[in-house]
Amino acid sequence: MEGSSQLKKYQNLYIMKNIFNRILIASDLSEMDDQLMAFIQVLSKQIKIEKMYLYHIIPNMLVPANSELEFHKMFSAGYPIDEKVRDVLKGKSLKYFENADFDIDIEVVEGKAYQTLLDKVKLKEIDLLVVGSKKQSEGSGITTRRIVRKAESNVLFVPPTFSKNIKNILVPIDFSEYSIKALKMALDLAGDDGQVTAVNVVSTLLSDQYYGMTMNPKFRQSIIDNAWEAFDSFQKSHGLSNAAFEKDVIINNYNNVASELKDYVQGKDFDMVVMGAKGHSVFENFLLGSVTESFVNTYTQTPVLVIR
Repeated sequence: MEGSSQLKKYQNLYIMKNIFNRILIASDLSEMDDQLMAFIQVLSKQIKIEKMYLYHIIPNMLVPANSELEFHKMFSAGYPIDEKVRDVLKGKSLKYFENADFDIDIEVVEGKAYQTLLDKVKLKEIDLLVVGSKKQSEGSGITTRRIVRKAESNVLFVPPTFSKNIKNILVPIDFSEYSIKALKMALDLAGDDGQVTAVNVVSTLLSDQYYGMTMNPKFRQSIIDNAWEAFDSFQKSHGLSNAAFEKDVIINNYNNVASELKDYVQGKDFDMVVMGAKGHSVFENFLLGSVTESFVNTYTQTPVLVIR
């Protein structure tokens, strides 16, 4: 994209570079910590970070699962467990952020992992919570579904492997307020030389079931056409030019939007998925909200950023 196309691309987009001023990385002392820090190292080249917290919760002062620390050393005289954990996290942080231009706080606390983490996010006014992309932390009660539903911040789920560049980004769209937030964030992250694809999943199953139009191709096509029209209206209402992003419409064949999205992501070379936390409804977890929960709870191949 060059010249006027680049200018049009960013017309009417609010400035989002400082939306992640305050980041909290949830550490579990496993190898996943390195993945979280490595991805934030990549992300820090595309956003402005002012403060980062490395946060580890020791449940009931017991040894964390998958700990890199040797059990006998953690309880050795003169070297309390919290200090040992803090030193391990400090060593890891220096590996990735030694020359960072933002402040780093390392905190080790005791408590119930799930609630303590959410309380910390609220207390420190965290903009982005970064967690490992796994179904559940053993014994902690922390699940991706619960984090998406309850965290008051944006949430980034990082899988064990990921691309070192964030250039090709997918944004599921349901034409809600959260959709435009997710889309604008994706455009900001992709930058001048990246590519954003917005996809709307069309469901025809209810019409097929209740109106007996399964064999009517014209009716099915009209639903797809309506989705494209809604896409165009959504784009124009937010001042986004045709040069800003690619658009796509897919059919919900499974009656499961999250499954359709997983198939779509796996069939293309996306570096990240950016999704809205809630959908186009007065109900908090309806439509895109419930899809987001289902998607992050089962998909662990690509980083997923959930926008609030």
